[in-house]
Amino acid sequence: MTPTGPVTIAELPPQPPSQPRRSRTVTALALLGAALVGAMVAVGVITAWPDGAPTITPPQPRLGAAPATWSAQPYEGLGTWVDLFDFAPGEQVAADGLPAAPTIGVDDLDAMAAFGVRTLFLQAASGQSRDVLEPVLLGQLLARAHELGMDVVAWYLPFLSDPDADLARLAAVAAFESGGHRFDGIAVDIEWTQGVPDPAERSRRLVQLSRDLGAVVDGGVIGAIVPPPAQLEDVNPDFWPNFPWAELGDVYDVFLPMAYWTERLEPWDDPYTLTADSTTRVRARTGRPDLAVHPIGGVADAAAEGDYAGFVAGAEAEGAIGWSIYDYRSATVGAMAVLAPTTTIGLPGSTTTPTTVATTTTRATSTTRATSTTRPTSTSTTTRLTTTTLSPATTTSTTAPTTTTLPVVPAVGP
Repeated sequence: MTPTGPVTIAELPPQPPSQPRRSRTVTALALLGAALVGAMVAVGVITAWPDGAPTITPPQPRLGAAPATWSAQPYEGLGTWVDLFDFAPGEQVAADGLPAAPTIGVDDLDAMAAFGVRTLFLQAASGQSRDVLEPVLLGQLLARAHELGMDVVAWYLPFLSDPDADLARLAAVAAFESGGHRFDGIAVDIEWTQGVPDPAERSRRLVQLSRDLGAVVDGGVIGAIVPPPAQLEDVNPDFWPNFPWAELGDVYDVFLPMAYWTERLEPWDDPYTLTADSTTRVRARTGRPDLAVHPIGGVADAAAEGDYAGFVAGAEAEGAIGWSIYDYRSATVGAMAVLAPTTTIGLPGSTTTPTTVATTTTRATSTTRATSTTRPTSTSTTTRLTTTTLSPATTTSTTAPTTTTLPVVPAVGP
């Protein structure tokens, strides 16, 4: 996904030279038939009433679904992103070069729910992992998110240099279960070009991997995290020539364009313009005018809080089913307040609950994720060394003396 800040994505190191893809017959995993427990209800949100104190709407606990029953619902409404550099032990480095503690933990999910987040997009595997990352911790994150009424969509960045290994990791994520909790979906982060320099071969491998994943999830909804068409067509046509939009449109049910206006020049540095264009052009390129689109904005550590209103307006104007910023760890309290949905959004017939976050917030900056990590970005490899950690925010009703203190909000990203 993207750099850290008010929503980002982590970079992974390059892999060995690509090898010719071996022919193989893909056998879909035998998936345990677990059904959703209870109906999806609104996550816990802060609601500021004009004539009373803020209240917390209690969430309804739930479990994840078997892949074959995955739907587009987890992509509706407000989401947030967390990558391995934020939650996986051993991936953080302090300013003095010594190991540091992860910046995101299980307790931080309570703050996400308080901000109205409906879905956590969580990196569940990497190009260096045998299968899933930190299975015990993943299980704890899944369980707590479901207790808070949030969905969890796993995401993975394939290098495509070894498609068999990429598919094995995706299959392991789809099959992962802990205490009855499973992921509510999978999204594939499509942006790594270094593993297969030839764009035609890269596209061929990507399309085949995508079809194989479709067989693994046996008809369940899957998401494609993609560069914005403006990047591929107007900004840098050499990045991925002849991107296989139509073929991917036949496989993926939801597209999540990385509309990172902070990485663009005029006119694409405007949040509304890039977000609206990404939503409409993805539908046009895939040939699916009713395609479910969930734009990802940012990146958070470079975006101004004033950018987010335009981002949300662009998503709403073009009928996006939801939106998010990369990433959570670097998003500010003010940004999360703007991102919280204030209108009913989602797929036709959905019951996304409108939410409001009080506007009076305070934020104390401190420091740092001094990790020198690189990640594949939608433009080029970028190194981000520092971010800010938010202190608890205070949200005050306009007419009542009571206040609601939110937990610390760290950063995250795809």
